[in-house]
Amino acid sequence: MPKKLVVAEHGDDSGYPFHVLFDEVAQVKATDGQSEVINTISNADCLLLWGGTDICPMLYGQKPNRFNEAGSVPSKRDLFEWKLIKMAVAAQIPIIGVCRGAQLLCAFDGGELAQDIEGHLYSHNIKTYDGQVIMAKANHHQMMLPKPHNVLLATALEQEHGGYYIGENDAINIIPKGYLEPEVVHFTQLNAIGFQPHPEWMDAESPFVIWCVKQVREKLLEKETV
Repeated sequence: MPKKLVVAEHGDDSGYPFHVLFDEVAQVKATDGQSEVINTISNADCLLLWGGTDICPMLYGQKPNRFNEAGSVPSKRDLFEWKLIKMAVAAQIPIIGVCRGAQLLCAFDGGELAQDIEGHLYSHNIKTYDGQVIMAKANHHQMMLPKPHNVLLATALEQEHGGYYIGENDAINIIPKGYLEPEVVHFTQLNAIGFQPHPEWMDAESPFVIWCVKQVREKLLEKETV
């Protein structure tokens, strides 16, 4: 069983609900010294990045449009968590990203984000790759557009809207009929899973939380022990 989950600051430092897979949970902060950050990550069995404000569009090759809440240059948090991902990938440490954390993984992997979408500020059903339809809680106005080499573990159950805004000129891209928005992505080359909804907002017994913990255990952690 893996021993230590390292949680980046700006979120619940308990690591719930993924803490059940670990013996110890630690936190890493931007105010930690460089040697302390290196030591914390090198002794981690998994890194967890939480949600929060929009990431800078420069990180995924765009300029901010009027919907984006980020600035035109990466924030201190952007740069710190980008560095953590880089360190974890280099050390072959699995990564969990939730909401903003998932979007940052998508950008690091070379994907893009739709800077504004509708219909994801509430609880809604998602469809998992193994055929389940389960309710998840979400609160985001952006959408992951991952590279095709990744694996979609869950999508929206049905198309939530007809278009999204992307790029500096507010140009709207009409989503093809039947396109289902990515909700959970396995970033295979990063050994990471990005969860767009928020399992930490739900009870431990909820089907979505149980499913999320299972994905991390089977696709990230058990893989490491084979």
